[in-house]
Amino acid sequence: MGKFIWMVLGCMVLCGCASHQGAQAAPVDYQYAPGQSATASREQWAKLTAGTDLARGKKVFFSPEPNYRLTTDDNDPYDLTDGTLTSREDDRVWFNKDGVGWYLSPGLSNGILMMIDLGSVQPVGQIAIRVLGGHEQGSLDLPKSAEFLASVDGKQYYSLQNMVKLNPAEANQADGKTGFYAPEEGHAFMLPLVSREPVMARYIAIRVIPVNSLFTDQISVLKADANTPLKKLESFPKAQVYTDGLAVLPRHQPFVVTTNIVTPNWLTILDNTNADVAKNPAAFRIELPNGLKVLPISKPDFKEVASPDAGMHSYEFVYNGKDSGPLWIQKDPAVSIPADAKVLLTGIVDGEDSHTVQVPLKLVAIPETHPIKGLDVSLAWMNESVEMQWPNFQQDFRKMGFNYVSSFPRYFYKNKDGSWNDDAKAKMAFLKESRANGYGIIYNESAFHVMWNTVQSDLKRGIISDEEADQLFTQIDGKRGKWMNILYRGTYFQNEIKRVADLAALVQPD
Repeated sequence: MGKFIWMVLGCMVLCGCASHQGAQAAPVDYQYAPGQSATASREQWAKLTAGTDLARGKKVFFSPEPNYRLTTDDNDPYDLTDGTLTSREDDRVWFNKDGVGWYLSPGLSNGILMMIDLGSVQPVGQIAIRVLGGHEQGSLDLPKSAEFLASVDGKQYYSLQNMVKLNPAEANQADGKTGFYAPEEGHAFMLPLVSREPVMARYIAIRVIPVNSLFTDQISVLKADANTPLKKLESFPKAQVYTDGLAVLPRHQPFVVTTNIVTPNWLTILDNTNADVAKNPAAFRIELPNGLKVLPISKPDFKEVASPDAGMHSYEFVYNGKDSGPLWIQKDPAVSIPADAKVLLTGIVDGEDSHTVQVPLKLVAIPETHPIKGLDVSLAWMNESVEMQWPNFQQDFRKMGFNYVSSFPRYFYKNKDGSWNDDAKAKMAFLKESRANGYGIIYNESAFHVMWNTVQSDLKRGIISDEEADQLFTQIDGKRGKWMNILYRGTYFQNEIKRVADLAALVQPD
């Protein structure tokens, strides 16, 4: 069995390396060291966008508005359609006003929408956008995904293509249509993301979900050649695009409520108000059929309000710009809900209804199972804070076949007098209750990370002696390096062993 495992691991490593090298070996003419010319990258873009650019000179609508101080100016709505790339020869667009950027602002997790009105219905052959990648600095990464959308009337949009960023192990699956990949190794570069679905459209939109930031310097919408067969826009999936107000949507449709085990629902909030929610609070309302109840622990804060429909319960939530759930919804087993029931979600701006979205409701009973004797089953990375918040956790967790709960005692903190604080005491009480209910306890630890973070903190404070540093950082060649020597057993190692032993004695893991 041991030999078999090593053979599998060896195959995985070799196959992974071969795949990664294959991706690296392909011509990548858009990746350059900082300060070097990005001529080839620009030539690539010029070839890619040769033809009649229907977006040239058109205004771009943004939601949310760009916010990065080094790039933001009054010309942002036209910077992406002026036909010129950034004036920086190294393509480090986050330094220049001719780029457009978003950085760590509220709402980015819901995506950034860029929309262009072409002025009339046109034969569109290709849509492309140049985005920054490379991870030269933290958060300067390629986006998580990019969706290309089109519409004839600006109301009903259709999703032409939705592509996601792949990780190195998936590089060989990058087809430039459903997935994209480029190695990000600390050097900035611009990558074109492209959709080639020929359709008739007037409104073109690109919805990008960044990792933490998005920087771009050009969008191109090419006119389709006269002999290019055009696809019917209606043949693509319908998509919802909002360019004003506040819209609230479920993460997935239909809106699913589990009937026998309470599970969380999360929302997508599209905020096109560009208002500071701290100064101008917004809200949203959820209307559920009678028989469904939003539990008090749901987020963000809410209150039950009167519903104009006698068959519905209404709940109004405060939109704080951050929370989009979880919503914990419980079904009353004594109430029958119609099979065609709907859920209504309405954004509220300045006390007035903004957009109302109606989605079908689907009730699902989770098949219950029982723990298997002799098999330890858990969600080991689920911490006490989540477990303690989950409604009916002690009863329902077992219904799904779990017999162990996990603990992260490294996040138990003490008061100044050395006593455990209230949060730690509550977690220890929860573990005691779990054990009394027949669950085993898993102690989840990351000892190396804790030790390494302590070392890094002490390095910054300048309190590590040369003798200790020699033990910590001396490498195989006998020279002091940057990383910890794997054979290190000095003070920090001993302190970490003691910390783990003390916490193991505290939680008594099984």
